[in-house]
Amino acid sequence: MSVSPQDFLKSGKSYAQSNTEIDKRNGISRIYYSAYHLLSRIFPKDPQFTLTPPKGLHKTYHAFLESHPANSNERICGIKLKQLYSRRVASDYELDVDLGRSDLAMQIATADFIFNKVEELTAGSTSNNSAS
Repeated sequence: MSVSPQDFLKSGKSYAQSNTEIDKRNGISRIYYSAYHLLSRIFPKDPQFTLTPPKGLHKTYHAFLESHPANSNERICGIKLKQLYSRRVASDYELDVDLGRSDLAMQIATADFIFNKVEELTAGSTSNNSAS
């Protein structure tokens, strides 16, 4: 069975009711991946885009989005995705750092912004297509 970015988002948000730090960390991670998978479907990375020196898949994708003009939807979403990524890295690798409800709440708010932005973009393209 396949899953969608919305499934990752729903899963991440479900951890907000828990009181354990590990659940907050899992929620933060799931939320990042919800936005990453959503954006990679909407704004596919140009295969010609590379970084020197080479970076990993996620950092290269963030840089690709941020390479777009200022105030473009790609750049705005790329900056937000990078914020989600930094919290995801902290949740997965910085085990001595305390993470809690507010960290997960910020992650959810940022992802909601991205999902709403994509919804606006796709609704706009749908209405433009139907006007043709």
